[in-house]
Amino acid sequence: MMSCKEASRLVSEMRDHRLPIRKQIGLWLHLAACRVCSAYKRQLEVIGRISRAAGEMVTANRDGPSLSEQSRQRMKHRLMHH
Repeated sequence: MMSCKEASRLVSEMRDHRLPIRKQIGLWLHLAACRVCSAYKRQLEVIGRISRAAGEMVTANRDGPSLSEQSRQRMKHRLMHH
């Protein structure tokens, strides 16, 4: 059986692209037996949904409030110098 470390790596990897069938089956078997990795997979799915929703909100509100140029420069300076 695959390790939890490998399973968590594959759960993350499958968010970006389709896994080969052999890895899909191994991961499915692991997730069926491991509550911890199943919970991790569900958490990543929730984070993905929240991130997509936040992205859609930002896109929909492009004409809404934004930072002033002065605020942007101040933040940029702090990030680069701390």
